[in-house]
Amino acid sequence: MNRLTVPGPGRFSLIVIVALMLTSCSAVTHRGAVSPGVLPGGSPAVFQDTSGDRKTVWDGIYTHEQAMRGHDLYVQQCASCHLDDLRGDTCAPALIGDDFLWGVWKDKSVGLMYERIRLTMPQGNGMSMAARDYAAVVSYLLSENDLPSGQHELPTDVEMLNAIAIQEEKSN
Repeated sequence: MNRLTVPGPGRFSLIVIVALMLTSCSAVTHRGAVSPGVLPGGSPAVFQDTSGDRKTVWDGIYTHEQAMRGHDLYVQQCASCHLDDLRGDTCAPALIGDDFLWGVWKDKSVGLMYERIRLTMPQGNGMSMAARDYAAVVSYLLSENDLPSGQHELPTDVEMLNAIAIQEEKSN
């Protein structure tokens, strides 16, 4: 069996550097300590329609202007890890595409997505932006994932957001 060994005093430093890299990467990936299907604190992730007025991400739940504000915030707060094109890298997951939207968030609520981002992002500095700003960033992510805009801004009320399902197919 071949083993990589680092001779001399640099051996400890290499181990520490690798450990720090792995720790920082796992903190922002979807394989980290907090499952994408559960909020910190253990809140359930599966969308449950408790209202008679079921909405989905296909119902135009944010405005174009809100998404544009979200773009500006994304560039300032998120792009350094998730990259300008939202495709992520080795430490930060992609925020665009089928794997993100339908693989991670399918059948969950927009409220869960909003809370997950609000509580944990930017990395190590969750809850550092205004609620309105987090809603704008979520709007931008929805926009970049080709979900339609509408006439009303995405609210910041988590109960209202929990009533909006992330469904892969448009409901009739």
